[in-house]
Amino acid sequence: MALNSFHQVSPSPRAWLLALQFPSFVRKRVSRLLRKVAVSGLMVAVVLGSHAQPLGVDKAQINTRMLELSTLMRDLKPRLATDRDAAIQYESADLEYRNLSALMGGDKPVVPEFVPRAARTNFLKLAPSSPPLCTPTAATYSQTTPVAIPTGPGVVTSTIVVSGANPWIWDVDLTTFIQHTFAADLDITITSPAGTVVTLTTDNGAGNDNVFNGTVWDDSAPETATDYVYANNVVAPSLVPEEALSAFVGENPNGTWTITISDDLAGDGGSLDSWSLAISALPTAPQVQTVTYAQNTPTAIADVATSSSTLLVAGAGASILDVKVTTYIQHTFSADLDITLVSPGGTAVTLTTDNAAGNDNVFNGTVWYDKANPAGQVPYTTNDGLASDHAYVNNTLASPLVPEGALGALMGQDPNGTWQLNITDDLAGDTGLLTSWSLEVTTATCPSPLIASTPGPAVAGSAYGPVTLSATGGVAPYSWSGSLPSGMSLTSGGQLSGTPALGSEGNYTVTVTDSHTPTANTADVTLQVTAATLAITTSSLPDASWGQPYTAALMSSGGTPTYSWTASGLPAGLSVSGNQIVGTPSESGTFTVTLTLMDSGSPAQSATAILDLAVTAVVVPSVQAVPALGEASLVLLALLAAALGLSQRRRSQGNAE
Repeated sequence: MALNSFHQVSPSPRAWLLALQFPSFVRKRVSRLLRKVAVSGLMVAVVLGSHAQPLGVDKAQINTRMLELSTLMRDLKPRLATDRDAAIQYESADLEYRNLSALMGGDKPVVPEFVPRAARTNFLKLAPSSPPLCTPTAATYSQTTPVAIPTGPGVVTSTIVVSGANPWIWDVDLTTFIQHTFAADLDITITSPAGTVVTLTTDNGAGNDNVFNGTVWDDSAPETATDYVYANNVVAPSLVPEEALSAFVGENPNGTWTITISDDLAGDGGSLDSWSLAISALPTAPQVQTVTYAQNTPTAIADVATSSSTLLVAGAGASILDVKVTTYIQHTFSADLDITLVSPGGTAVTLTTDNAAGNDNVFNGTVWYDKANPAGQVPYTTNDGLASDHAYVNNTLASPLVPEGALGALMGQDPNGTWQLNITDDLAGDTGLLTSWSLEVTTATCPSPLIASTPGPAVAGSAYGPVTLSATGGVAPYSWSGSLPSGMSLTSGGQLSGTPALGSEGNYTVTVTDSHTPTANTADVTLQVTAATLAITTSSLPDASWGQPYTAALMSSGGTPTYSWTASGLPAGLSVSGNQIVGTPSESGTFTVTLTLMDSGSPAQSATAILDLAVTAVVVPSVQAVPALGEASLVLLALLAAALGLSQRRRSQGNAE
């Protein structure tokens, strides 16, 4: 809702008038006038409808009349406390103004002569400086399909699908190409995939045509949409939206973005020809630190003057992510106040200018925060939570509020140094007091990459460590975990020890996790378990005997089971079976045997040994020679044989008889 000298659509600010000690006849005269004006306004609203264009009256004429009333009330305001006629005239003008604003869908044209004009130049949209060690990636996404904006009341939408972007938004800028006569008809919002709604403009631009046909909406733009002085058919090159785009910071940009355009009055239409999003995003959320600083020394707010208060920030991080401002201000007729916050780097952010009408003490505890109003979809008449659209109530705290300017313009700056809160009372008649104010500063940094040291290799079957693992970068402290071989252990503090089991050779992953918030970083390293060097430990072979069964065990160490033995040079009858030499040697002698052992590792290891094997022959006893017999002996032997034969025959005959 566009800003004017004093007024928002809100309950009638009578409290200040009733507080004046005027005679009763003055108050009665004012009351009769109020009833007369209110009834006439109500009749017009009933006949025309709350969004209908006044019959026989051009919107431009109403806009001009509202500017005249705004100027008149500004001139009358300094005399309210002492001039009863001025008070009556002021209240009458105020009611007429508010009725006209309601009939125009909430339009509140700016009074040009009271708006400071900055140099108008083309604005190059830039993302804020990124935090230390952070590397955002920027990309632009466009929608070029035109969408007709019918004469109101009516609402149209258009979408852009973002994909492939980093998951953590650092900055968003928007460019619109809208052709539309009488720009104050337009209320425009942008909605993120997460559902956050940001108001770009409501009822700004007065009766000027095509002022948003190429506008860049950026938190760092030199002028706000509410205070910019528009000109017919002249594009506003760059504007700070009514609600900061930094409300999207930290969200995931991937998904569907929607621009919503509400034309809240009949008589003028147009076209959204195209629009685009420039998104800068980080691959991971940065590490954040939040600190609060307060200034508790009261500062008087003089009439028609600027009062300032300073606050020193020290010990904060180096790059601003977010700022919240809290003000405790006691002041009657809050529309007198223009409040700005100036950073140590010299960037001025407007919190409010001429908001809250004649209501008192509405900023006495207000938290000013870019993300104070995540909803608020058009069409609407008021939008509580936005400084420029809030429905203020006398002596009622308005908090939290999205400031008129964007605190997002401070992102990336160094917060350390002197901050200044400037409060300008731009009209006579009311004073106040800044009781205290504070800053909540959140800074961001991206830690250096988390790197873990690679542990030395372990040997299966051999004791390892204890070894304390180490890491650098990221955010300490670290914790360690891993899937380890049987026989080994790892503490969360990174102490690795144990004896890896035989056969556990291979690569194992060890993970270190840091303390980064909100999402921890991790890094993986590899623990390699190797086999011991393969060796044949059999140093000699037992002797064998010719023709006798033989067995000899073969011994080894290291390597990776299972093993395969071979041998060459064995005597006949012997061979290798498993890890033994077995068989029955069928030859004797001394044999040179070459043993070869292969394991099952990858790559496989081999070992060789050359040993002697002695096979001894069986000893056969020698046969003694029989002495030569003489002739007598031979005869005797012949007679003995004959006698033996005769005896054998007689036994045979006897057996037969």
